[in-house]
Amino acid sequence: MVKKRVILFVFLSLVLIHIASASLIISPNPYNINVTVNQNTPFQLNLINTYNFEISDFTFSNLTGFNFPSITLSPNQNKTINFNVTRDSSYSGNIQSKIRFNYVADIPTTPTTYYVNITSSGFSPSSSLIRKGDTIIWTNKDTITHSVTSSRFDFTIPVNLTASYTFNNIETLNYQDLIMLYSGVVTIINSSTTAKVNNPAYDVIWSVNINAVLNPTTLEITNLGDTNASISSNSNYTGVLKIKNIGTELAQSIHLSSNLSNFLILFQSNDFSLASGTYQYVQYNVLPALLSTNETNKTYTPSIIAKSSNSNEVSFPISIFIPYSDITASANAGQSLYDLFINVFCKQHPEYCQNSTGNTTQIIYRDPDLPINMTVLERYNLMRDVQAIKDSVSRTDNSLKSSVDEQSSRMSEINKTNTITSNKLSDLETSFQTYKNISIIVLFLLIIGFFIYFMLKKLKETQNLKYISSGGFKT
Repeated sequence: MVKKRVILFVFLSLVLIHIASASLIISPNPYNINVTVNQNTPFQLNLINTYNFEISDFTFSNLTGFNFPSITLSPNQNKTINFNVTRDSSYSGNIQSKIRFNYVADIPTTPTTYYVNITSSGFSPSSSLIRKGDTIIWTNKDTITHSVTSSRFDFTIPVNLTASYTFNNIETLNYQDLIMLYSGVVTIINSSTTAKVNNPAYDVIWSVNINAVLNPTTLEITNLGDTNASISSNSNYTGVLKIKNIGTELAQSIHLSSNLSNFLILFQSNDFSLASGTYQYVQYNVLPALLSTNETNKTYTPSIIAKSSNSNEVSFPISIFIPYSDITASANAGQSLYDLFINVFCKQHPEYCQNSTGNTTQIIYRDPDLPINMTVLERYNLMRDVQAIKDSVSRTDNSLKSSVDEQSSRMSEINKTNTITSNKLSDLETSFQTYKNISIIVLFLLIIGFFIYFMLKKLKETQNLKYISSGGFKT
């Protein structure tokens, strides 16, 4: 019995290991692609499906000029794929292509609620495969506030609180935490019992090294101006050169430059392309950038260089003599060069200066960028510290608002009590006045009663006296 249990345990372990290690295997990876621009070149790729289900509908991201056939792989199938590459421009570099595929999945028919936790490491899980009508509840289990933002919802979730959303559209929806830049994705599929789906967790990265080169061509450069010039240290020299493609292929990205640091050479056109047999005239301007008197009374031979991405470098020298000139060192020399650029060169050639109108030239400056050396972990901790401060300020603000609301509530109760007391005092005053009036009336009636009583008594006594005096006797 024990032996059977051991065998069953081993079998289940092997099954679980197979499921956990199943994937799409790509070979070769990385892949080196060497092609000539505008030429169709065939290649082969080997794919192995180690899953126990069929995969299909392959897509390859970021691969411009790659043409793949329709691909379907049965469970555990090894297949060689033929594809073609045609690049329309030169390129040399590495591209990380994400390979996605679909598979048929069994889908429950009743709506389900899924839970995603937000921690210091991000969304967990970061990818969810759900059906139309299902709900996701995000719970912030971190110590700072986070957000969950997409094209369909935007939640700000404080610590230990939740937000939920019910998905009613079939789509792949990316969302982010805009505070810590975490990312997540939800794939919503049809609510039918089976459907083709993509699980982002199964996506594979294919590293492709591309080297696309143009067929070589040849450039010719001719100076149409004076190759021997004499200019003062605070003036400039203008010339024209002719660039011609005398080869049989397109000359792509022709770049013009110079090789002498104490001369500023500006080109009216740069970084252009020329078809075979065509040419272009380019005006250039030479400005001396001399900072001391010792640099004058000399002849300089700066070279103008032309090179395309698929040609050899060609150049020609210019001989420029700078007569003696008294150039003050340090800051004044820089100011002299600046004055030359503004007052002489920009007025003669406004096309080289920004925002030039007539004789008025405006130079646009901006604050220099400050380089910050910071590791990814330091940046991450800084972002968390900033959000923690925001949360603290928010809590303080909420506490102050709560205190103000509480005081306002108390004042409202006090005002209500004062109103009730005032009304009672008014009622008491009215009652007292009523009692007072009644008392006065009663007193008045008593006085009148006593008066009538005394009057009647007096009248009776008078009648008795009259009766006695007349001889009668009153008992």
